[in-house]
Amino acid sequence: MEAGQDWERKAFACECSDPSCRELVEITPDEHDFVRRVPNRRVVRVGHADYENERVLMEEPGRFQVVERF
Repeated sequence: MEAGQDWERKAFACECSDPSCRELVEITPDEHDFVRRVPNRRVVRVGHADYENERVLMEEPGRFQVVERF
């Protein structure tokens, strides 16, 4: 592990477009900060992407997807 990295996963709310979604996504603070550097990018549970309004930029299998809203 490099200095300054935090590998401990924390639970964040899924940022999918479903307003009733209450699921959590476990990611590291570094992963969260990386995604949030771009305002229209979000972290969602795998399978929660809205393909009509978002594109999947990456997936960490079984953990999360990073989506970009159009």
